Amino acid sequence: MVVVGFAYAPLTKVVMAGLCLTSLLVSLLSLKLYIPFHFDPHILIYHQYWQAWAYHVAFTNSSELFLGIMILYYGARHVERACGSRKYGAFHTGYLPAGPFGVLGALVCLYYRITPPLWTISVYGTELTDRILVSVPLGLLALSQPPYSCISVVLGMLASQLYSLDAAFQVPARLASLLQRVSAPWIGSHPVPMRGSEAQYHRI
Repeated sequence: MVVVGFAYAPLTKVVMAGLCLTSLLVSLLSLKLYIPFHFDPHILIYHQYWQAWAYHVAFTNSSELFLGIMILYYGARHVERACGSRKYGAFHTGYLPAGPFGVLGALVCLYYRITPPLWTISVYGTELTDRILVSVPLGLLALSQPPYSCISVVLGMLASQLYSLDAAFQVPARLASLLQRVSAPWIGSHPVPMRGSEAQYHRI
């Protein structure tokens, strides 16, 4: 059975909505200057430890946001369905962030490892699969702010390899059910009804 939309992937929808909302607020409130993270002086001089987690919750321009959302939509949904929401939630909470680039690089790496290609096309003799919808945006995202964005993506991929070795940790069931109850009224995760495979003609 083909599963479409955000059915069985509520956390991915929460992450996408939250990323869009925080990026919009950062832009509207002119907070872009506070988002980029510099170890010196933010930590060494000013002791702004909140910067260590705040800088990866929003993108500072619309092109990076678009590419990030594409990666989440085409890659993270399948990862959450394959792992389950609890294990997928542990992926977000148990990872030491290197920025949104690193998280997305790690998700794409995990997506490649656990989901098979859905379709294949041939373009001038070159075989392409649906994974191009994830790999091309990730490549563009990695090259958007060189060398830092590229380093973050590579670190995220390395973190994904380490994550695959740890199969024991999961988000507690109570926390997972609480998040589902709180987010369900706003964003829901009901399966999309199946459409008939035969065309229906109506006489006029």
